[in-house]
Amino acid sequence: MSAMRQIRPEKQLLLAIQSAQNILARHVEPGCPNEKVTIDALLAVLDDQEVVEAVQDLDRKLARPPSDAD
Repeated sequence: MSAMRQIRPEKQLLLAIQSAQNILARHVEPGCPNEKVTIDALLAVLDDQEVVEAVQDLDRKLARPPSDAD
């Protein structure tokens, strides 16, 4: 782990979803970027290694049976 504090998967995904929503909101406004710019921006957010790992972590967490610690 790096010296930087690790963000919980839930927070990482929330930030990615908010960023993707902002990208889509810009796309539907007048003078919007073209589709390629929008798709590239979405890929930059959603295909980020930390976001992919957060999805996998959360998927594993939700797939296991609940414990008293959860």
